[in-house]
Amino acid sequence: MTSPWAVSLFAIFVWWFSTGAILVAGRRADRSGDHYKVVLKGLPILFLGMGAAYASLADVSVGGAFLGFAGALAIWAWIELAFLAGVITGPMKDDCPPDLTGKERFFRAFSTVAYHELALTLGFCFLVLASDGAPNQMAMATYLILFLARILAKLNLFFGVPRINTEFVPTRLTHLKSYSQLRSLF
Repeated sequence: MTSPWAVSLFAIFVWWFSTGAILVAGRRADRSGDHYKVVLKGLPILFLGMGAAYASLADVSVGGAFLGFAGALAIWAWIELAFLAGVITGPMKDDCPPDLTGKERFFRAFSTVAYHELALTLGFCFLVLASDGAPNQMAMATYLILFLARILAKLNLFFGVPRINTEFVPTRLTHLKSYSQLRSLF
């Protein structure tokens, strides 16, 4: 599979499929109440991702690029699973007071997801250190794109968006809804 279109479609499919799988696992954790168990059962995904990312570093073939992409996505997926299960979030678990604005609101919002951001940053640091000088940088590049897109998405939610799909927010994270703002397009 070397066609740019085929590769792009594959990446989009894998991304959306894994996102759906993580949401299903998060819902399952909500229904069963076994949030930690779901995250622990997902640990093989993290370890396989780390192994795939590491194995891809010396492989400059198309297969190596796919392996690096899959490895970075698996690392990312486990961290997102831990977040959506409510296991790795942040110290603040309360709703945002409606009158809170500015820096106070920003720092309080950040404290709801601080440990998650730290986990994502540690994942990125792992990939940066592991790929230093390696010929295949696909795992690190994939993770960097996901990392930057996540930061921009969180900032958009914080500063205001015209529509928010809050029905996907798991039970243990319902307080996060109070930190998002709806803004008019015009």
